[in-house]
Formats: sequence, structure tokens, C-alpha cells
Amino acid sequence: MPVLQTQVADLQTRVAALEGSKATPGVTVVAESDAAFVLDGHGITVTDPIALDETPYRTSFTCSNSVYGFVTVYSSAGIKGSFGTGHEVLDLLHGGTFTLEVTCTGAWSLSIEPVAP
Repeated sequence: MPVLQTQVADLQTRVAALEGSKATPGVTVVAESDAAFVLDGHGITVTDPIALDETPYRTSFTCSNSVYGFVTVYSSAGIKGSFGTGHEVLDLLHGGTFTLEVTCTGAWSLSIEPVAP
């Protein structure tokens, strides 16, 4: 099975497990507006779907116990991008609904805001 298909199948399995679980993910949406999303959480987490348009976004991600934490961005078509700790630009090319998988074993904070034209 090609790598992308394997990754998509793995994501679908994880999402199905989360949807079937009574527990809620450890994510708190601190702020959500047309301008930015700010999320805080703890541990490895898959967020609820977030609607983003095709504009580039500035990301800021911190992972309390590791400089190796990262976030993977998924759409229904598969992996759309990823970014690590610090500040980066995320260019989605096409807008839509995205799910973020945060990989961090401690507390984390994430902000996503559109880059001003």
C-alpha cells in the first residue's frame, strides 16, 4: 500500500476511534474569530475540524517539554502540511475544513492567523 494511502487509513482509524469515544479531546479553543484560532491542550491530540480559507497563515506552536513537537494538518484528501515549534507560514493552497493532529507529550499552545495582505 503506498505511503499516503497508509497514512490516510491510519488517520481514518484514529478519527473513528475518537468519534466512538465518550472522552473529549484535551483541547481548549481559547479564541476563535475570523482573524485567528488559538488553542491550548495537553498531550497528543486531534482537534475538531477547523474551517480555513486559502490564504497563507502564520503559525505559532509551543510544546512545553520538547522542541520536537509538531502539528500535522489533514483534510479529507489526506495530509496538507505540517509545522513544528516556533513560528512558520502554512500555505494551504485551497480552503476547506481541516483537522490538526498535535504531537506533543506535554502542555502545548497553538495559534493560527491569516497573514495580512
